[in-house]
Amino acid sequence: MNVDPLLAEVLQLAASWVNVGLYTLEVVLVVGYFRKRPTRPFYRAAVSAMLLFDTVCTLDVCVHVCFRIMGLSEDAQLVPNAISVFMTYATATAEEIVMCYVFYTLTHNLFLLLVLGTLIVGHLSLALVSGSLMLVRSSMALRVASASSVTCASTDLAIAGCLAFKVWKLMGSAHLLDSRFSLARRFFLLVISSGLLVATNTLLMTGLLLTRNPAFSFFYSCQGRVYALTLLGNFLVGIPFRASSPGSAAQELDLSRSMGLRIASGILGTHDRRHTTGGNHTSGATGMGEVNSGSLYYSRWVKEQCKEADMPSRPRVMSVP
Repeated sequence: MNVDPLLAEVLQLAASWVNVGLYTLEVVLVVGYFRKRPTRPFYRAAVSAMLLFDTVCTLDVCVHVCFRIMGLSEDAQLVPNAISVFMTYATATAEEIVMCYVFYTLTHNLFLLLVLGTLIVGHLSLALVSGSLMLVRSSMALRVASASSVTCASTDLAIAGCLAFKVWKLMGSAHLLDSRFSLARRFFLLVISSGLLVATNTLLMTGLLLTRNPAFSFFYSCQGRVYALTLLGNFLVGIPFRASSPGSAAQELDLSRSMGLRIASGILGTHDRRHTTGGNHTSGATGMGEVNSGSLYYSRWVKEQCKEADMPSRPRVMSVP
């Protein structure tokens, strides 16, 4: 498909603006995440790595736009293109690894974990090869990039499908969501928690690449930030969990609301509710500063903590994993 140079430059310029906006939001959420003092080194390392990759990629996108506006040759744009490929798929890999770990924590399904891990290794390998081929202007670069994009989309869809199935079962059991949660709210929470949003974006991007649509560059430039925001959204947004414990029949653990995603939590209605336990009346409407955030995915971990600890009669707030 013949692409109008002016249209390509406009799309690239718009992508740089969107990138800076998404990156700024990512930095704000990362600061909010670390202010909660997360305890798990694995998650801290993943968030730090994604921030590093996205910092490099955002700067690279801005430099690439400058090169295009200045009218530099395509040879001068090879390095920015390759760096964008490397950093985008590095961010994607970090997000997918964490999602796979969460899925395994919930299900302990080793077979599916190995399948998803194989897909991750496959698309990362193809991405490294395609980026390297771009540097030497190989005619195979576009074909390998297409294969890498298709494999990445398949991986995202597989992970999102597995997590969506498990999350939907969690939402439908153990009174995790009460009757006031409409189907739209459940779907909204499902999209955030299972990675359906980033999977949809990856699928759209792959379709644009295969059809040689000029809009591909716009979506591709923002893809890394979408991965990072998906993971941060899972860490910073949660829902109330009810878990049985020796000390009480039903303890409500509010894992919702924090920082920039407070609006999303408000849409979901994730707030403390008044309830009676053994004659003790406990009231909610907890302020944002009083609540530590968590993730929907850690329900199994929360239940294990409840079993090991003697829960008091008043709700106990769990910290960010």
